[in-house]
Amino acid sequence: MPGRPGHPLARHASDSLTDLSNANASAHTLRAYRGDLLQFCAHHDSEVGELTAATVRAYLADIASLAASSRKHKRAAVILPLGGPP
Repeated sequence: MPGRPGHPLARHASDSLTDLSNANASAHTLRAYRGDLLQFCAHHDSEVGELTAATVRAYLADIASLAASSRKHKRAAVILPLGGPP
């Protein structure tokens, strides 16, 4: 992942961005997802296997004050690299 290649979630985030790019996502979408993934990675600095529902819930609680549309795309950015629905 650009900006922090040694981060434990870097490969997963990078793969997610590559998948979006291969699906012809716009440059704006890629930039937004990259920022959202960087924000989540700053929140969770461990391996993907150490991610728990509580970790994701804590992140979602941190962004709860944002507009619903912002929360929705940030949640999607986090779920996609974990193999969740688009």
